[in-house]
Amino acid sequence: MKSAKSGIIPFDVENKMDSIKGIRPLKLLEYFAAGIPVVCARWPELEKMNSPAWLYADETEFVELVKKLTCSDPYNALKELNFAAENDWAKIFKKLLQTTQEL
Repeated sequence: MKSAKSGIIPFDVENKMDSIKGIRPLKLLEYFAAGIPVVCARWPELEKMNSPAWLYADETEFVELVKKLTCSDPYNALKELNFAAENDWAKIFKKLLQTTQEL
């Protein structure tokens, strides 16, 4: 992944939304931890994550975003690296424990 210009998560949100609507993609965090930007289909769970992923709604936007990332100068992945660090399993588990204790 280190030599990749971007990662992609091309879920079929038009035809498979019932299958993916609650998914928090681990691949997103893996790409970010590797320091590469992500072009990803737009769906509600991903939007709730408020990640720095580059979201697309259709094929045209997908192609445009991939071209933009692959044809540009080196990418500064600081936002992606920080997002991955803030969403590691230890921190997510700690937030979960705090939430259950508040109930």
